[in-house]
Amino acid sequence: ASSARVMSRSLSNRRRYPRYDVAGVAGSFVVPTAVQVVNLSLGGMALETSRYLDFGRDYWLQINDGRTSFSLTGRVVWCCLGPKVKAEGDDVLPVYHAGFKFQAISEQRLKELWDFIRQNSTAPLEDTTQGRYTIDPTKLTRLTSTYQCEVQRLSLSGMLAETTFSPELEDRYELELRLNGRRCESIGRIASLPRRGRSGHPEPSQIGVEFCHLTPRDREILLKYLSRWGSGL
Repeated sequence: ASSARVMSRSLSNRRRYPRYDVAGVAGSFVVPTAVQVVNLSLGGMALETSRYLDFGRDYWLQINDGRTSFSLTGRVVWCCLGPKVKAEGDDVLPVYHAGFKFQAISEQRLKELWDFIRQNSTAPLEDTTQGRYTIDPTKLTRLTSTYQCEVQRLSLSGMLAETTFSPELEDRYELELRLNGRRCESIGRIASLPRRGRSGHPEPSQIGVEFCHLTPRDREILLKYLSRWGSGL
């Protein structure tokens, strides 16, 4: 009986704000992906990751070796499931191999990239910048990409939306909504997955998102937008 009362109280808390069906509300998630660089050149890289990377999608690569940190933009030119898996706790995760082509690199970024290769290559460098080099796998590397979403239902505490990436429950992402020309930003926690899409397939995921850490400014933007559907928020 005690657990039933706790559950009832929890559901009541989650429903303390009215929810509204909405149309034309767009948003975006910034989705990070941990990767391990297999080899690296001035034109691109091969990498391994436990998440499928969408062919043709642009990603931002963050490189950090403890001494220098910089970002590059690139596009996935191929991605396939590899023959091995890796363990993470009690889970067994797939390992994808992907090719990544850098785009529009400035001379300064090329210099930073070449310095990174020189400092972190696991084998002696040839006297050329045209090769592919194996990099120390302990160096921190991360990809991020922006995924759009279409909001279907909205409240002051969260939303129901469709998006083309497939998150896991309890994942948290940077989130931005565009409401009457104004940006509302938050951290979005994946609270439910009414429908889970599949990586590499067109069917979108339907996700329930809880807004976390809304600033007073962003809460006011959201409140003003929702007020068109009624009072009492």
